[in-house]
Amino acid sequence: IHIKQNSDTKMAPPALVSCPLRFSPVKRDDPFTETADRERLCKELRSYTQLSEGWDGEDGLPPQEQTIMDAIEFIGQLPISHDRFRVPLPKPSLGGEGELVLYWRFKESYAEASFVGDRKFSFYSAVNREKVHCSGDQEIPESTSGEMRKIASVLAGWVHERA
Repeated sequence: IHIKQNSDTKMAPPALVSCPLRFSPVKRDDPFTETADRERLCKELRSYTQLSEGWDGEDGLPPQEQTIMDAIEFIGQLPISHDRFRVPLPKPSLGGEGELVLYWRFKESYAEASFVGDRKFSFYSAVNREKVHCSGDQEIPESTSGEMRKIASVLAGWVHERA
């Protein structure tokens, strides 16, 4: 990621700049445009670097910077749509051991992608508490193709069913 400063191009740490959007840009009037929402979500995740031990009123550990960066990269790889249906953005949640979870909750459906800062994620989804798709220890840089399409398919399908 590059930032232009006084006509010099300098490198900036990815966690401090913006969500690494890896999808093709879409027109502003396109209903699937979610760049601003993705940026807000990534900004919220970056704010977790300010948490200190005991953030939850107990002994909760804050997420490591790599954990936050992994979640931001995941969001950047998540497609905007699948088969013409919007792929919804997740909500973030923190665990007391420093893990970060991105989750989606619909009526009887639930999905989550969890991160612990090892450049991997685990994904789980269920409908009526019955497992739909589950994958563990997916390498984030390698997840751009098949696994992200499967995840997008599950989530977009739920949006389609609600419509």
